[in-house]
Amino acid sequence: MPKGGPGGFVKTGVLRCACDPRGTMRRIALEEAHRFQHDLKILPDVQAGKLDESMATLGFITPLFLWFEHDAILDGTQRRDRLEANGWTVDGGIPVVEIEATDEKDAAQKLLVIASQYGQVEELGLVDFLDQYHVDVAQFTLPDLAGVDWDDVVSLMGEAPNPGAPDQQGRIKTQHDVLIVCEGESGQADALEKLTGMGFECRAITS
Repeated sequence: MPKGGPGGFVKTGVLRCACDPRGTMRRIALEEAHRFQHDLKILPDVQAGKLDESMATLGFITPLFLWFEHDAILDGTQRRDRLEANGWTVDGGIPVVEIEATDEKDAAQKLLVIASQYGQVEELGLVDFLDQYHVDVAQFTLPDLAGVDWDDVVSLMGEAPNPGAPDQQGRIKTQHDVLIVCEGESGQADALEKLTGMGFECRAITS
């Protein structure tokens, strides 16, 4: 398991807290945070390994969300479980944000809202985002993002020129993309064949 870096362990088995720089959050011990979601979400072994690596590398970067005055976890159950499974603690205690709820039903509804995903990551936008902030996917534990095929993203990053970067003659290259939305695989194949035949550089992406 990786250690050190800007996050990671401050000492063996103790994760650095990277989400309370002012020291104003309430901190709790692991056993004070109670499971509330039952079997709503699972964490397969592969994803558990990725979460372990992320926590070990970056530290504890997001507080637990707890039902106020009940300490039931509305968000962060999997992070809490990985702390327990690995025998880890968080330096200074686990940081928490407290959420008001009138009763269990209200708390359950708020848990579902917190667990919901409304925005969708778009692959071309993700490529631009990674390039903008110089994120090296080869050195980063890739998170699972709904609708994103990381193989496609890596392919796009490897094949597409870097907009605004000079070529070998010092000239600035600019790339202009057009996203075409097709109905079904057959429509995608037809569009790809026509555009390729017209001399455009194209690739098929399913998201």
